Amino acid sequence: MSVENLENGRVRIRLHATGIALLACALGLLAILPALPAAASRTIDLSFLDGRDAHLVVAYAGFPGCATSCPSALATMGRALGQEAPTDIDLVFINVERHANSALTQQYAQAFHPAIEGVTLTARSSREFMRELGLQTYDSTRAALAHSNHIYVFQNRDGTWRIADVIRRAQTTRSLRERIELSRTDLTLEL
Repeated sequence: MSVENLENGRVRIRLHATGIALLACALGLLAILPALPAAASRTIDLSFLDGRDAHLVVAYAGFPGCATSCPSALATMGRALGQEAPTDIDLVFINVERHANSALTQQYAQAFHPAIEGVTLTARSSREFMRELGLQTYDSTRAALAHSNHIYVFQNRDGTWRIADVIRRAQTTRSLRERIELSRTDLTLEL
């Protein structure tokens, strides 16, 4: 890159191939920032958390027709808590499909663990959820509905919910259990 001062007071910047490549990378990163998931320790206001008595909510967003990441994540969530889920933890599967069927969502969620609650959101709550967590899905008119593969741990502190942890990609049952136990404390996990 070279910088040249012109007689008319303007500045001319010449980018060489390396500078152009770096600029393209920087612009590419700016373009994907909205698609990055929410950071841990941020407070949030999501309607499906209202009125819950649990200290933690472990949530996964997907859809019942998913053949790969949803079954894997939900099975890992169920195994991580074992036969009897602690009373201070709610397990939640959030169906991100438009016009989702509540009964089907509940049936699908409980196929992985009886304590997993299937949640369908209104269109407004779904947009709020996606915006708060920085999630994006393809429109349902496409051939496949795509979504992130993150498990979210929300922590209730005196009636205020915050993101305690964002677990990217499927974890082993043991590592998920350990991260949930860390979130049960008042520690803040910084990723």
